[in-house]
Amino acid sequence: MCAQSFSSSPRASVAAIVLAGGEGRRLARGEKALVELAGRTLLEHVIARVAPQVQALAISANRAFERYRQLTQLPLLADAADEQCQGPLAGIAQALDFFPQTDWVLTVPCDTPLLPLDLVDTLVAHAAPDSDVIYACDAARAHYTIALWRPNLAPRVHRALGSGERRVRGVIEQCRATAVRFEHSAEFINVNGDAELDAVAARLALAQR
Repeated sequence: MCAQSFSSSPRASVAAIVLAGGEGRRLARGEKALVELAGRTLLEHVIARVAPQVQALAISANRAFERYRQLTQLPLLADAADEQCQGPLAGIAQALDFFPQTDWVLTVPCDTPLLPLDLVDTLVAHAAPDSDVIYACDAARAHYTIALWRPNLAPRVHRALGSGERRVRGVIEQCRATAVRFEHSAEFINVNGDAELDAVAARLALAQR
């Protein structure tokens, strides 16, 4: 079972959700967050990167609850009954409901095991008083699921889901949003198949030398 050491930083309060509710069909290995990489699950890698940066952490999951509980005692948030199978946006909605008192809710996918260790500080540094969402991008593309959200956006996200919107980008485009450019694209690699899994494993092995 993985242990978590949370941030005690006096800056803005930030809670986080690891989005693990998808099926990960392209890896064809069952629950994507539980796929092993260099001796640990993808979920454990992401938790290790994120937990020291936030004050609280939960996991968005819709299956395999007992397997998750064998790994961690973090709260498991299932999608609402009327928002099932609607992608990461449903997990974001539950996270915003679950952490209403925090300044920000950080969302990260379960398949990004190399996230920056200064992700939260960098995003928070670009916050304005009226910011709704602050999301990461690099030279290649925007990473809409790697973002800080104001908890008071929960009703808007639920309404979007109710209207049939499933795209995280679609909601963000309706908010006061800021994109923050990160220089190292490798930190945002998504493990969507064996090629990415092998590439990240090689990178982790190199870092340990």
